Amino acid sequence: MLNKNLSIYLDLVRIIATLLVFISHAEKFNGAWINKLMPNFGHDAVVIFFILSGFVIKYVAETKEDSLGKFFQARFIRIYSVVLPTLLLVFSLYLVGWLFDLDGYTNFLEINWLYILSISTFFLNEIHDFDVLIPNNGPFWSICYEVSYYVLFAIVFYTQGVKRVVLFFIFCVLIGFKILLLFPLWLMGTVVYKIVRNQPVNIKFVLVG
Repeated sequence: MLNKNLSIYLDLVRIIATLLVFISHAEKFNGAWINKLMPNFGHDAVVIFFILSGFVIKYVAETKEDSLGKFFQARFIRIYSVVLPTLLLVFSLYLVGWLFDLDGYTNFLEINWLYILSISTFFLNEIHDFDVLIPNNGPFWSICYEVSYYVLFAIVFYTQGVKRVVLFFIFCVLIGFKILLLFPLWLMGTVVYKIVRNQPVNIKFVLVG
């Protein structure tokens, strides 16, 4: 189990990062007045999420999911329990907007929904030169990166020898350089976990410096 104080601290960081991402995207709908109140830290917050993800994945792999099967089963349940309803909701809301002839939704029939939803279901939106955007769900790109990092981590953590090298190389070729470019950030989370996993964390010290 994670140190209790460390777990609380990670939750605090996650909440702050979530608020920063929300504010970043709210600016697009409510005008530039938000930027006058605070800088746009949206991309920085996404970096924090990547590092947190690496941290948590390293933790569960070492303490809970002791096999490749358990690892992918847990990831499958956690990811698709959110992604599938999200894709359905995006499509449904766009359809409602089109039916009521709302501004911004009149191009519903012009969108290749079968293609977009199929690509998104398998998180292929960002591989190589792909840049398949889901209407009104721009942040979806990050989960596509995340899933690729889960697979890369699983190959390294659960396989050995020549098999590990071959599978890692093949998957890197499949996903392309664009996704690999941010992989070191995600790996930082696994390094941070190794450093702090057995270290006590004083929340008062963290908050007041």
